[in-house]
Amino acid sequence: MKEAKSKFDKGWPEIARQNPNGRWAAPDGRILVSQGLLMPARMGSLADYVPDDQTLRACFPTLAKLIADTDTRVVTEQQAETARQAAEAERQAATAKRLAEEEAERRRKAREREAELRAAAEEQAKREAEEQRVAAEKRRVAAEEQAKREADAAAIRAAEQKVAAEQRARREAEVAAIRAEEERTAAAEAAKRRAAEEADEASPHGQVRRAYAAYALVRYCYQIREGYAVKYINDVEMERAEVMIKAVVVKWKKEEPGMDTDLMWTQAMQRAQDKPIDAQSCTRYYAVLGELSPVPAISIQKPL
Repeated sequence: MKEAKSKFDKGWPEIARQNPNGRWAAPDGRILVSQGLLMPARMGSLADYVPDDQTLRACFPTLAKLIADTDTRVVTEQQAETARQAAEAERQAATAKRLAEEEAERRRKAREREAELRAAAEEQAKREAEEQRVAAEKRRVAAEEQAKREADAAAIRAAEQKVAAEQRARREAEVAAIRAEEERTAAAEAAKRRAAEEADEASPHGQVRRAYAAYALVRYCYQIREGYAVKYINDVEMERAEVMIKAVVVKWKKEEPGMDTDLMWTQAMQRAQDKPIDAQSCTRYYAVLGELSPVPAISIQKPL
């Protein structure tokens, strides 16, 4: 364009000289510079100089060829770009289709996997339910068997306890009968012993033994207070006790000549052991000896 403007600037005075009456105008308003050379009707900046193809080929054949080659190349490139874009669009469409198919396949597989997992879960739940049912049935059977065993054991224990109770009752009855018999026998023997003891006490030697025991206690009461101002048994009572014990022995030896008075004295001394010794007790011992004596402790004679 710079070159075209330079040529135009150089050739314009000559054109004006040859055409003093004005410019030659083309039908579309462009200025006819020379044969086959047109310029825009209005001149402006260099950017406004856009010659047509004819002018361009005439003025700038190399540029025209370059432009034509460029246009051809651009068209070719545009066609190639269009083809590339179409291919890319096709590729993208194929890729999108493939991705959509892959996504659909993935979703299908996911649905199938989910269905398989759900079926497996249901199958697992069924197996667990069946296992739980079987386990519950086993527990029920085991509980029934355990209850039966416990019931049988309880029945056996009850029977054993009943037998043991019956045996214990029989033994207790036997023991009670034996104890009652023993108690009856013991009571009878005790009664016999008491009767024998009473008979023995009532016998002549029993009377002498009792009198010896009372005398021994009176004698002890007398001796234990010797030297004291207050005595349990005084001298006069001791003299009377001597008279009374002799009268008892004389009387009952007549009833039982073979009486062993030494044995009776020994037994009497055993009876007198651990007896209480005090004023009241000593008075009682003296009274017992007086009751056993055939002669009174004090003899009152009839006056004249």
